Amino acid sequence: MSSSERNGTGGNDNAFHADRAIHSTIKGLQGAMIGRTISHYKILEKLGEGGMGVVYRAEDLKLHRTVAIKFLPTEPTVQGEARDRFMREARSASGLNHPNICTIYEIDEADGEIFIVMEYIEGQSLRKAIEAGPLPILEVIKLGLNIAEGLRAAHAKGILHRDIKPENIIITNGGSAKIADFGLARSTEQTQQPESAQASGTLAYMAPEQLQGNHVDHLADIWSLGIVLYETATGRRPFSGDYDQATMYAIAHERPKPASSIRPDIPAALEKIVERCLEKKPVLRYQDADSLLEDLRRIEHEMIDPRVAATKSIAILPFADISPEQDNKYFSDGLTEEIITSLSRLRNVKVISRTSVMHYERSGKGMKQIAAELGVQYVLEGSVRKSGSDIRITTQLIDAAQDASLWAEKYSGTMDQIFDFQENVAARIAKALKMRLTPVERRNLKRRATENTEAYQLYLRGRFFWSKRSKEGLATAIRYFVHATRSPGPGSLIRTTF
Repeated sequence: MSSSERNGTGGNDNAFHADRAIHSTIKGLQGAMIGRTISHYKILEKLGEGGMGVVYRAEDLKLHRTVAIKFLPTEPTVQGEARDRFMREARSASGLNHPNICTIYEIDEADGEIFIVMEYIEGQSLRKAIEAGPLPILEVIKLGLNIAEGLRAAHAKGILHRDIKPENIIITNGGSAKIADFGLARSTEQTQQPESAQASGTLAYMAPEQLQGNHVDHLADIWSLGIVLYETATGRRPFSGDYDQATMYAIAHERPKPASSIRPDIPAALEKIVERCLEKKPVLRYQDADSLLEDLRRIEHEMIDPRVAATKSIAILPFADISPEQDNKYFSDGLTEEIITSLSRLRNVKVISRTSVMHYERSGKGMKQIAAELGVQYVLEGSVRKSGSDIRITTQLIDAAQDASLWAEKYSGTMDQIFDFQENVAARIAKALKMRLTPVERRNLKRRATENTEAYQLYLRGRFFWSKRSKEGLATAIRYFVHATRSPGPGSLIRTTF
């Protein structure tokens, strides 16, 4: 618990789990506890009020260390469900051992008082930091990384926090973040059970499904972290209203004001991360803390080293058909376009269109001149030799500025391996350009139009004739497309294209 919580920032008027009985008991506890010794802990000062009790700074008389102690109110009206929830906090959090989670030392009962002994953290709450204004972008990202790391550890143990908010995030004097107060924590097994009639959490930070009393899983924590990131970067919450029902409506139905409209210097990539965290439908959010961490790390790396974020540019020159009969241009052109399409699915890379590169076929110009005319840094050239089902493909990636080959590769195989080849080339290019791919981008590079190579060749023939833009060419293309869609086996993307 943070030393700055003495300012009373631990509570929140919108906290659903705070009731009058708890607060009336809290007031009675505050003055009476200072100076008392409970078990072997001497109470020194009040730090703040949490949703489930009062927190004090205390001295551990046995180990001679400073700790934070959280006491459960003793009033009978708050002993039942409130006591169980308090005990659950200890059981849940005590099994978590992570640098970004406040450590629970023990739970005990003495002199009629039930309490949790926690790590005492020198620092301040994130709420206190935000009150001074929006944080620097790099600090927002760093704190986001810390919180996501803590959530990853908790989720890996099957523990959901369910009340992520600035009051429950402590910034140490060293600048790192720790998640505190697992008072609403639940195991994933518990989330399968019906919720109580009253939603648990803090209204402004609750996910739509949590607010509506629907099934809640780790994706609700991802949502809450999105709210915290938005607020840390802009100084205001994305959803608010003059009264609770207005805030609830905004969370469930309205899109938040773009963070960049409040703070123009926020990176577009960070804004996209926040927007994805705040998708109304859980299936559209980050599906785990790992994928969120990957995107946050990329932004941090790009801000520290701007060269990483610089957009790369590449031209994929038409692959030359060197087949014995010179009758496979449909295949070499199709291969060129497929690689262009694959790379175009990646962020931070500009890929020159097929139309722009086609007239460089057999132009006789050097790679450096072609790159200069197209305004790109890199050029890929290659050739295809196809005979029956056997294929041999050569590729070479050239750094135009250095007029040097970054890598060259030869592939020999059959048509059954053509998709593996295309994926390999796209992945090798991304690696050579030192691009950090997201999980989605990796999946996109492996996305296939079909597993049926016969249908795929018919599709490439159709596209070849389609590109001629003549009456005869279009008629021929349609015949090939029809044959492709009728070929056995999966080919939904080919059907969609047709």
